[in-house]
Amino acid sequence: DFTYESKQDCYLCPQGQRLPRSSSDRRKGVTIYRAPATVCKRCPVKPQCTKGRYGQVIQRLPFQDVLDRAGCYVETEGY
Repeated sequence: DFTYESKQDCYLCPQGQRLPRSSSDRRKGVTIYRAPATVCKRCPVKPQCTKGRYGQVIQRLPFQDVLDRAGCYVETEGY
């Protein structure tokens, strides 16, 4: 799983590599985070992570933190 680091505004991959903010897509309303292709190409777990030729890309919605919290509630026993 990829983890969002709000203070650094980046994602961390399961191998600890940073995916910094790369760009945004105003039409879709998302921020795009991209791993450097050179890092992904050398990664031993790339086949389990992404099929992308140039590395992992994550699109984050402006309200993604709310969706993430809601997803955690679903995993609780009381839910």
